Amino acid sequence: MKPAVWVEEEPQAQSTFYDILASVDATAQMVVRRLLFGIKDSVDAIVWGMGSHEASVTAYVDHLATSTRVCTIRSNGMIELHLESLNTGILTDVTSLRQLRRLVQTLSETAFPEGAPFELLTVPVPLASSAEGFSNLAAALQELIRCLKYA
Repeated sequence: MKPAVWVEEEPQAQSTFYDILASVDATAQMVVRRLLFGIKDSVDAIVWGMGSHEASVTAYVDHLATSTRVCTIRSNGMIELHLESLNTGILTDVTSLRQLRRLVQTLSETAFPEGAPFELLTVPVPLASSAEGFSNLAAALQELIRCLKYA
């Protein structure tokens, strides 16, 4: 049985995050909550943070004996997929990597050549407001988690 995800309890950071996010996009709160709910059983930690002008929530997985960022959702309405985390190790699951590249191409609407190094991908939360956009983003996150955890 998988141990429970460690969630840093930061009520002030969570409240600030959702308040700022709602001021940026009224539908963003629901999208972010659905994304976090969808990945909570696949990640090892969810950490809330607060800076001077924004708040964020970051999901981590254990990868190569370190805690590695999967995604960061910022209160400015942007989601960062930490694809660059894949450049640090030997990845043997070619099928998952191909699937992830395909999903990234769909999200970013740009060509992503096989063999190219992975880079940080930033997408706006409203991209996930449609059913298709949400499905693509959720699938990309799950595939990224799979690539990081089982590399």
